Amino acid sequence: MNFDVRLQFAMLILCSILVFIVGTTGLSAVAVIAFLFLLSQGLIKQAFKWIIIFFGLLVCSVGLFHAPWSVLNYLNFILLIILRFIPLLMVAASLGVLPTGELVAGLKKLKIPESILLTLTVALRFFPILMDEIKMINDSAYLRGLSVRDWRNWKHPLILFEHMIVPLLMRTLKLVDDLSASASTRGIDAPGEKTSLYQIKFRQFDVVNVILIGLIGASLFL
Repeated sequence: MNFDVRLQFAMLILCSILVFIVGTTGLSAVAVIAFLFLLSQGLIKQAFKWIIIFFGLLVCSVGLFHAPWSVLNYLNFILLIILRFIPLLMVAASLGVLPTGELVAGLKKLKIPESILLTLTVALRFFPILMDEIKMINDSAYLRGLSVRDWRNWKHPLILFEHMIVPLLMRTLKLVDDLSASASTRGIDAPGEKTSLYQIKFRQFDVVNVILIGLIGASLFL
């Protein structure tokens, strides 16, 4: 069962603010709460995947912080940026599994302008599809012996970049056009009042999300 779309969106906005304000302890608390946020909606696989990635990178960051070589400090800086985005990706993963109609109906309840609504809908649908594209590109590169999963390929970073990042950039441009066209075909930018099959209302189950939002806010003081 999923939480109310409006509460999920509020959770995403609150996390977007807090992850750049709180310290390491607070950030870890936000990640744990986002983990519970996914678990409570039955997204068990995604919850454990993201929390393992988060704490794995956190351990690496702590190790690099005490490293004697200055070049590793730059790598640690990149890791810290990635760590701050992971809780956002965890919350966004919940929105990514919602049907497009329910997502749009929930955002309409917030009286969001149509132009912003179209942008948000495309953006929230973009990342799950992008992850599938990355997997497809990596599988194709694996057949040619150029997968990022093979550590030997990291000896030739320019070749790896050419066969992984360049196709991803090209597919990203195509995906944006396809998603925008799909949303327009569904009438998202059509004038007039729109109806929906989804009934957006608060339920007893949404109380759990309210509690989690309160805990997210409390992490500011950690």
